[in-house]
Amino acid sequence: MELTYSKNFYIDWCREKNIIPVKEDKYRRMFCNEYNIGFKWPKSDTCLTCDSMKIAIQTASANKNEEDIKRLKLELELHNRRAEAMSNNIKEEVKSVKQTNRKVLVIAFDLQQTLPTPSITVGPAFYLRKAWTYNLGIHDCISGQASMFMWTEATAKRGSEEIASILLKYLSCRETNEQWELVVFTDNCGGQNKNWLIIAL
Repeated sequence: MELTYSKNFYIDWCREKNIIPVKEDKYRRMFCNEYNIGFKWPKSDTCLTCDSMKIAIQTASANKNEEDIKRLKLELELHNRRAEAMSNNIKEEVKSVKQTNRKVLVIAFDLQQTLPTPSITVGPAFYLRKAWTYNLGIHDCISGQASMFMWTEATAKRGSEEIASILLKYLSCRETNEQWELVVFTDNCGGQNKNWLIIAL
């Protein structure tokens, strides 16, 4: 509805000013080709460190504190370089395995954002308590295949025990009697991934 009203308003405004209105396609070509601007939903699972530092830099800029701005920008750059190094580390590991044909399984896994179920935004249903649905994605970096393990809070929680159980299930489903080396990449979540239970597994 809003788009129709906006379009009509634009056309009416052009008529009042004796201007020939351009077609909607003109805007699309201008944004995509000339400015390379895309439209998408904002990220919902952003990096806490990046967001905190960006806010701190904005605050320091508003206060015109050059020393803090310089320090924070340096910290943010270091943080981004560490993230880039980890991404490069995955690529190098995959490249090394493919070149040497070693028996190595390289996986990356992450628990996705929790999903309220059912996803209803209408009236009273919006305010009712929903069941949370969890989804752990495991990506085989060598073959490019992804596996998804989904469950609700009625089945289990989302702690290290559940993550360990899924990893064990994933690894036991691989049909091989040979010994493989395992390389695992994951995020820094202590409660789910970065703990002694996962290391023991």
